[in-house]
Amino acid sequence: MLEKKILDKYKAINLLERYKSLSDTFNSKEILEKYDRKQVLTHLKEKNCRFIYNTKEGFFGLKEQEGDYDFIFNISLQYGMVEPIIWGKNVCTNEQFGGVLVRVTKLMQISMGVKKIERIRDPRYASYDDLFRIIEQLFSIYLDFKQVILSDE
Repeated sequence: MLEKKILDKYKAINLLERYKSLSDTFNSKEILEKYDRKQVLTHLKEKNCRFIYNTKEGFFGLKEQEGDYDFIFNISLQYGMVEPIIWGKNVCTNEQFGGVLVRVTKLMQISMGVKKIERIRDPRYASYDDLFRIIEQLFSIYLDFKQVILSDE
């Protein structure tokens, strides 16, 4: 269960609806299993020049600090799926927000008292066009997430 304060923040940015829409829109049976890491990183760096590729763990990541908060936006691209992690932490209070979006959206449904929990899957991509459109929408969610978390300060 999520605390009401946290659930309200996720609701404020329509997180459940936005991630479900991404999952529903990008659910191709055909997938692009192999991708050019440099091409993806170049695209991500257009959003924020601090994106990196973590070779050891195999994900693209962005770490940022704003005020008393640390933020992380990571995406893993395996098996033609985009697994996003959006996370924030107040370094003074240790209050944490976010996580793997599939899990966060499930916890949202549980916390809202939804009787039949809908399984929301990670978006799947069949082309670079699909992948970059997914990234655009996820980055938009991340920016809204940061804004709503920082609105407490």
